Amino acid sequence: MTRAFLTLGLAAACAGVAGCGEKGGGGADADVDADTDSDTDADTDTDTETETESETETETDTETETDSGTDTGTDTDTDTDTDSETETDTDTGSETDTDTGTGSDTGFDCTDDAREDDDNAASATVAIDDDVFAGRICPTDRDAFSVPLLDGDFVEATVSFVHDDGDIDVELLDIDGTTYLDSSEGSGDVERLGWTAGGDGTYTYVVYGFGFVDSDYEVEIQVVPLCRPDPQEEDDVLGDATALADGVPLDATACDGDDDWFTVPLLAGETLDVTVQFEHRDGDLEIHLYDTDGITWLDSSESADDDESIAFVAPSAQGGTYSLRVLPTDGENSYSITAAIGPAPVCVDDGAEPDDGYLDATALVPPVLGRAGQTCPVDDDWFSFAAPAGYSIDAAIGFTHADGNLELELYDTDGSTLLDASLSADDDEALSYWAGAAGTYFLRVFGVGGAQNAYALDLSVTP
Repeated sequence: MTRAFLTLGLAAACAGVAGCGEKGGGGADADVDADTDSDTDADTDTDTETETESETETETDTETETDSGTDTGTDTDTDTDTDSETETDTDTGSETDTDTGTGSDTGFDCTDDAREDDDNAASATVAIDDDVFAGRICPTDRDAFSVPLLDGDFVEATVSFVHDDGDIDVELLDIDGTTYLDSSEGSGDVERLGWTAGGDGTYTYVVYGFGFVDSDYEVEIQVVPLCRPDPQEEDDVLGDATALADGVPLDATACDGDDDWFTVPLLAGETLDVTVQFEHRDGDLEIHLYDTDGITWLDSSESADDDESIAFVAPSAQGGTYSLRVLPTDGENSYSITAAIGPAPVCVDDGAEPDDGYLDATALVPPVLGRAGQTCPVDDDWFSFAAPAGYSIDAAIGFTHADGNLELELYDTDGSTLLDASLSADDDEALSYWAGAAGTYFLRVFGVGGAQNAYALDLSVTP
């Protein structure tokens, strides 16, 4: 009975233990070692590493002795080693890169004009009178244009664009570059903004978009300077006229409603060449020449060109002081005037002399084509011809006005009644007259102010 009990006890003690109950020395020894190492590493801002270590040791001794001399021994040794280590590394970083400059990030490309960066008065594009600029406005973009002005000058900016492509406006800043003066904020395709300067300095126009704008435009800036009197003032009447020196240019300004008078002394037979130089687009000027009495008109230059000029020869029997009058006809303008005096020219008259009066007139038989003639100082050329009643009289002379201004007149049969005249300032003169009665009529060709010149005469009398 006792042996059976011991066998059952040993079986129970070895249950679940590998190697227990094997043969040899009547004993069994079992050693169990468990080692677990866990490492977790996460590098997404958090790193975690875990290592676990555990150690357990169990020892069991059982000894049974019986009268039969049987010795039974059981030795159990359990060793469990667990190592645990946890490491957490958390790295959290935030990087924000913000770049803010002039311009805008709108989600699409807007190609600005070549004048950038011109967004304020300090970097503005300098504009002179009548300058025209093509530009482009991008969202939040401003284009500045600076204009130097004097007190009283008037300036106007005209901005043209297509309103359907984006609304563009314009404002004006004072000479400090920041103080607002005025603006134009219409709803059409053109904005205009004019201003009269209240002091000397540089004013700034700013072109900008209303709202989200990506559009082309064109701006024209015009300056109308205040007319400032020249040093010759007051010379608005003949009594205050300025004397011109031979061949010396004189700079002057003709203001609106303000004539300038000048005087030139000439000896008998001397020539006078007067030139007034100016830019016609800034305002038209005329020049008039008067006789020594200051009242009798002798000649004028009234073209639509940049310059005006008069050529004159003082009559051989009359020297004296002649008068010149410069007057503006379209606003005001600056100019330069020069009077050149030359010696009396040698004039070779034509072969019809003497024909200086109607009693000595050269008889002509129409038609006449291109008959050559020559006028000299104080030398008129007279011609006579017959015309039936009801016929048309057509006469003309061709010449170069710059060489001396000539005029053409038609007189009645008495030789003294003026019927018609051609007195222009062009190269040619022409007239046409209907003869009311049959008879001998007269033509007179003469130089203005004693001018000498060659000419060609045409005459026809037709039903």
